[in-house]
Amino acid sequence: MAFRATFILQQCAMRLLSRGSHRPLTSTIFELVRMTPNILATLTLLRPGSFSFQVTPKGRTGDQRERMNTPRLLLVVEILSVTAGVWFFLSAAGVTTTQYGVMWAAIGAAFWLIVNLVFVIFAIARVRSFRYASERRRSVRFATVLRGAVGQRDCEIRDVSLTGAQVVMATHSMIGLQHEDELTIRVAEACLHLRVIVRSRRLIAGERIEYGLEFTDGQTRERAQLALVLFNAHLLPQIEVTPELAEVA
Repeated sequence: MAFRATFILQQCAMRLLSRGSHRPLTSTIFELVRMTPNILATLTLLRPGSFSFQVTPKGRTGDQRERMNTPRLLLVVEILSVTAGVWFFLSAAGVTTTQYGVMWAAIGAAFWLIVNLVFVIFAIARVRSFRYASERRRSVRFATVLRGAVGQRDCEIRDVSLTGAQVVMATHSMIGLQHEDELTIRVAEACLHLRVIVRSRRLIAGERIEYGLEFTDGQTRERAQLALVLFNAHLLPQIEVTPELAEVA
């Protein structure tokens, strides 16, 4: 009873503090996802000496997305949970030598074991999801419903960032498409022109092709104009105000 009351009060407090944005299930999964780095960070307090800041690579590190490896700690927890669950059911069936003095307490523990195992499985699936794979664009992606052109070929611009764009074209438009070309973004009465490199292409429904384009180096003036458009929603009502973290096009 005390646990139930404490748990309910904690959830109510979190919901009030987050102004209604708290999601208990999602938060639990997130805590499991970040469990490994949190433990490693805590263990540094037990190590003598100072630690230097480690510089990590910034920007693109390759041309392909790679799924994240399953954290070893989560994998160990999953294996131990499955093993413990199997052992409980075998013991309850009288197959093993283990005997439970208070059966209802053992059943309650087994129930929470299964609940925790489900959360661990969801956490591993989240880490391994291709949606959150490494090698994403270096900047924020804005979903759009814009018209444009690659070279002289019309296209639909699905999203755009300060480093690239994703466009969709008809299959017949790919004829003559160069590895390096120029993307025209039509904004209200103006047009932005940026040199691009074709990084990927994928056939989608309706005989259309989805292209991942990366802006070439330089183009400081053009990027500045694009930044003014992207970060001033009133200049471009077709752009969604809330950006999403980029994925590789």
